[in-house]
Amino acid sequence: EGHKLVHKLKYYDLAALSFCGTIGSGITIMVGLALFTGGPATLLLTFIFGVVTLYIVLSSLCEMATYIPLPDGFAGYASRYVEPAFGFAVGYTFLFKYLILGPSQMSAASSAIGYWVDRDTVNPAVWITIIMIADISTNYLAVNSYAIFIRFFALFKITVIVGLTLFSLVLTIGGNPEHKTIGFQFWNDPGAFAPYKTLEGSNGKAAAFFASFQPSIFALFGFELYGIALGETESPIRKNIYRAHNLIFWTIGPVYIFLVLFLGMILSYDDPNLYTSIVSFRSSAASSPFVVAIRNAGIPVLPHIINACILIFVFTSSNTELYVAIRALYGLAVNGMAPKVFSQTNKKGIPYNALGFCGMFYVLGYMNSTESSKKIYQYFVNVVTVFVLLNYAGILICHLRFVKAVKVQGIERKTEMYYTAFGSPYSSYFALSFIIILLFLKNYSVFLDYGLGSRFDYQTFISAYIGIPIFFILYFGYKYFFKSKIISFEEMDLYSYKDVIDAEEE
Repeated sequence: EGHKLVHKLKYYDLAALSFCGTIGSGITIMVGLALFTGGPATLLLTFIFGVVTLYIVLSSLCEMATYIPLPDGFAGYASRYVEPAFGFAVGYTFLFKYLILGPSQMSAASSAIGYWVDRDTVNPAVWITIIMIADISTNYLAVNSYAIFIRFFALFKITVIVGLTLFSLVLTIGGNPEHKTIGFQFWNDPGAFAPYKTLEGSNGKAAAFFASFQPSIFALFGFELYGIALGETESPIRKNIYRAHNLIFWTIGPVYIFLVLFLGMILSYDDPNLYTSIVSFRSSAASSPFVVAIRNAGIPVLPHIINACILIFVFTSSNTELYVAIRALYGLAVNGMAPKVFSQTNKKGIPYNALGFCGMFYVLGYMNSTESSKKIYQYFVNVVTVFVLLNYAGILICHLRFVKAVKVQGIERKTEMYYTAFGSPYSSYFALSFIIILLFLKNYSVFLDYGLGSRFDYQTFISAYIGIPIFFILYFGYKYFFKSKIISFEEMDLYSYKDVIDAEEE
């Protein structure tokens, strides 16, 4: 008692959580950087690779979650299927990601307001304070009330993204003031693949391809967020998890691919207005590639509407990310890897101490209220994306060991599992290999720039790769102090808590 979450979330609430966490400044703003860096074909390819990889990660998570839905989230699976030290590292890097991401999205919301109200008129810190209070207050709601909140905004986000996709399609086929069909003209001139700065030829295009993954990853991550709320999902839990998994992927995945396809058709990667929007970056309509395309088409009113949508997008993202951080810290505390005080809940099932602790990190948002906010936001993006990739690698490693243990212990996956991941374990090996490559290459442009004559940008280098040593320090530090050992496949626990779920669903 006093340490339990309330089981009130339905499958569409789990999906709404992922929608609210995924659809934010990444898809509306950062995607423009990917187009500028790599060109329309590169943008499309990075999203296809990203969506396929995400499907494999989601499928792997869904198989483990529908077998035993652990209330302590990703850290719980890592501790059970690899070793406690791995769970410690996975759990804390996941927590760090959302302690950083929430404030960055919150400050992005203040920048969106700055599209209408100049920073000299009202300091952005005022808007950040208001948004911070709103985020903390809504996260104190009972989970069933919070679910209503995220349902509404998830539906709004999906509607806007689908509408933006259809609108982009209309522009390509001549639905603009000039009634001019655009088609694939920008794929022909200036071309489908952009070179990386002054690096010409196939080497330049290959360099631009990998450099484009950084903003694409930032636009795509968040699909997996339902996995942090398993402890608040109502019965039948397995059915709700499976339905949420399908709803999340098949709603967002195809829409995102079509959206970036049409963006690459309505906007050239060498458009001077796109360049200006990136150089003078602000998390508002002024920096959105869709707004650049709309202005080029001569439609004046829509930028204000899109900015209002961006404001709602990033506000709800920061709100959802606080929810996720709270549950991540709660899961670590339940697992004995954080002070037990963070697992305490009130009568509404809210981990109030975890809420207070995570809420304090939102003061990081004030860093983005300064004139150097563009650079700070980019550093936040660098740190977040490396933690994203580490978390995805962690899920896949857990799943690979889970599948192997199931085989060793004589459990028939096809008949005894509620859901089995498509193509596993081979698909998981493919996705894991791809993610490891991305971990090291997503920001290798910092070395390219140095080779092309620029000074070495050590700040970008540190922010882009610092997550990797942090992960290993956490892992080996826990291993050293607590003598943690990798669990053998024969001894891996595939039954504890399963009987509880089985009994609930009979």
